[in-house]
Amino acid sequence: MSSNISNPSSLSKHGEQLSARQVPQNGAVWLKSLLDGFRAWRAARAAEAELYAFSDRELADIGLNRHSIHAAVRGVARR
Repeated sequence: MSSNISNPSSLSKHGEQLSARQVPQNGAVWLKSLLDGFRAWRAARAAEAELYAFSDRELADIGLNRHSIHAAVRGVARR
């Protein structure tokens, strides 16, 4: 049995064919995306830390409580 592999990087570690969406076309773009996500996460963590430093009264003044800080920073609507 012989196989013709024109692009070895298009195979997963188990030998299955990967779709074009799963294979990073450009390592620099992938790295930039990863770094942008990390920076966004760090910014959200900094905003949460700042809000957690507020007193309960200050949080109430802006319509938050300690339980809603995470959702408010991340933009998650609570029902």
